[in-house]
Amino acid sequence: MSDLGENLRTTIIASTAIAAVFPGLADPGAVQQGVEMENPPLPRIWYQRTNEEDDRDLEGGPGLVTSEWTIEVISDDLDEAQEIALAARRYLDCYRGALGTQTVEGIFAGSQTDDYVPGGVAAESGLCVSALALQIFLNST
Repeated sequence: MSDLGENLRTTIIASTAIAAVFPGLADPGAVQQGVEMENPPLPRIWYQRTNEEDDRDLEGGPGLVTSEWTIEVISDDLDEAQEIALAARRYLDCYRGALGTQTVEGIFAGSQTDDYVPGGVAAESGLCVSALALQIFLNST
């Protein structure tokens, strides 16, 4: 599953639905996984995997993989962050099929919990964050 993050990035960048509200989506640094570049652009999408579990049958055989991700839309404008996050949620929620070089059984996207602490920006940065929680289901290989 090591390339799932890169496949998610490719899918986000290729989305015309997200690009409709985020014209700079394909710009360098606009979509970042896990780390932040120096002087990143605004707005931007930052994401990271938070958990991954492999289901096994009673004989140890492979089953469904559940991979959990956080996606943050970071901007200096709250309305812009929320609009991009909504477009991403609508695009990714209930998505099924090709995700880059992999095939997913389903993606479910929702808002983060009220006590969520952003990971893509420092608390004192003054930037606005709209965060999503993703669950990606795919067959283990």
